[in-house]
Formats: sequence, C-alpha cells, structure tokens
Amino acid sequence: MSTIVCDDKQAFWLQKFYITMLKIKVFELFYQIIESF
Repeated sequence: MSTIVCDDKQAFWLQKFYITMLKIKVFELFYQIIESF
C-alpha cells in the first residue's frame, strides 16, 4: 500500500518537473523571438 502512495508522489513530482521544464522552454523560445526583433 505504501509503495502505491510513493509511486503517486513520484508521478506528481515528475509531472511538476516536466511542466516546469516546458515553461522554461517556452520562455526561452519567447525570449529568442523578442531578441530577434
């Protein structure tokens, strides 16, 4: 039972990590577009 909770917690943090990485990538792309103008 505890392993399932641990897996859910790991999946939650993994999802947060991916969302954060995605936001950083979008921000970098946006910054590059602004810089090019």
